[in-house]
Amino acid sequence: MENSSQNSGFSSQNKSEYVEWTVHTPNLIKEISGNPNCAILSQPLNIFAGVLYRVAKRASELNDDELNALMIRLTLYSVADPKMPDYDPEVVEKYRKISEQTNNSVSLW
Repeated sequence: MENSSQNSGFSSQNKSEYVEWTVHTPNLIKEISGNPNCAILSQPLNIFAGVLYRVAKRASELNDDELNALMIRLTLYSVADPKMPDYDPEVVEKYRKISEQTNNSVSLW
């Protein structure tokens, strides 16, 4: 996971209480499955990755703003992945604002 304040995704109503986090889900799955101590998890992670792919595909078909914002926060859309050729920071920023408006951010306790 990464704090998106380092990636211009920082939401600030009150910086001490409100931070938006993003997760590069494909990299997280790759990191866990590539760890030799986690070899037992490779099959469940492959299944999980396949299900997430289908969820992201369906979410893109539904084209719901709140759902798209969540998919982008999880980097399940290629437009949210800076390493992909179709990365679009303007789209990421648009959905970051939507996420902020709909309170889909994690509050720090």
